[in-house]
Amino acid sequence: MTGTVILVEGESDRVALEAAARVLGLDLAGRDARVVSLGGAMNARRGAAAFGARGEGARLLGLCDRLEERYFREALADEADAAYEVCVEDLEDELMRALGANGVLRVIEADGLAGKLRTFSAQPAQREWSLERRLRRFVGTTAGRKIRYARLLVEAAGPEGLPGPLVRLLGRL
Repeated sequence: MTGTVILVEGESDRVALEAAARVLGLDLAGRDARVVSLGGAMNARRGAAAFGARGEGARLLGLCDRLEERYFREALADEADAAYEVCVEDLEDELMRALGANGVLRVIEADGLAGKLRTFSAQPAQREWSLERRLRRFVGTTAGRKIRYARLLVEAAGPEGLPGPLVRLLGRL
């Protein structure tokens, strides 16, 4: 067996998980673990084949969204010691609920994007949305922003505020 591979759906999930490990003081490389972005949950079977018993021989862990759980369940079913955690909606939702709307607003303000958020929120299509929905949409609108905020939200949550799926998954290392 060659360590542990943590399969995640996308790049923002990879960034968030690696940031969570740092926040918790876990050295992934020192634990012979790495996080691999699959480019979508439908690639979970391919990832399991490449990195699991039939591939590199690594122990497999995973993190997925509730609606994508079936792909991870099927992909990891025949892998010894495999496990995965499921986010209620997705990881961004978990992080935003952990911080609350005011916490997310503080992160956006500290990042210097409060003005852009105000402009975005004033658009006719966004005016009727709840603050939480606007924040979620804002974080995902610009290329690279979702990845950037994955790290920033994890760091803002700190070790005591990290969502359960992240903490439980990293606890399996």
